[in-house]
Amino acid sequence: MKVLTLFEEISSLRLYQNSTITLSIGATIIIKCDMDFILFPLDVQKCPIDFNKYSLKEMTFQWKQENPLSFPKDFGEGFFRLPKYIVTFRTRAEPYIINYGDADHHSARLEIKLTREVKSYLLENYLPSTLFVCISWGSFVVAPEWPGRMVLLVTVLLSLVTMFDTIRNNSPEALELKSIEVWLISCTLFVFLSLMEYFIILFGMRYDKHWRQGKKKLQETKISSPRLASSHLSDMPVSY
Repeated sequence: MKVLTLFEEISSLRLYQNSTITLSIGATIIIKCDMDFILFPLDVQKCPIDFNKYSLKEMTFQWKQENPLSFPKDFGEGFFRLPKYIVTFRTRAEPYIINYGDADHHSARLEIKLTREVKSYLLENYLPSTLFVCISWGSFVVAPEWPGRMVLLVTVLLSLVTMFDTIRNNSPEALELKSIEVWLISCTLFVFLSLMEYFIILFGMRYDKHWRQGKKKLQETKISSPRLASSHLSDMPVSY
């Protein structure tokens, strides 16, 4: 926590008729928050902040019942927007009890909730990858003899691999595969299976072609064999 100063410390002390004292201090607080990005970009992060005093056990910190937080006019009603997050604030009406090992301490807890904006990820990642899979399925209606079908499937497969590599390098790290990575791996697998299906069709067409040619040669051999036998019989001398 860093108290803001201009020429002197920015603070004010107000005393009201109902024996209430209000102390206002301008300060910058740097918060460390543990985040889990396994569900990225569908993740919701919660950062709890506790205000208490460790040395004074008898002091109780508690938020006011009405309007515990005040925001500038450019804020929304309890939330504001960051480039890719919607930030909301929530306070607990009752004191939050924390045990440091020696005794219980009352603290005023503030919970900051970070909800990620999903619209950009839907337009930039989920929609293109879905269209790539649909294009690969559309190749089923293309004639196998058309060479462009192979080019189409390979291009779509390489595009998905490039998209996966870009997202993996630019997204936050997690202990396991993230949600968007599982999605892209599934899309890549669908396109790869479409490519394998095309290979099987080509193999079947080539096998069928060789089988038909072999069958035709076998039939021609069977037809030519009686002709050769009859010609040999006609050339043999006849004795009376």
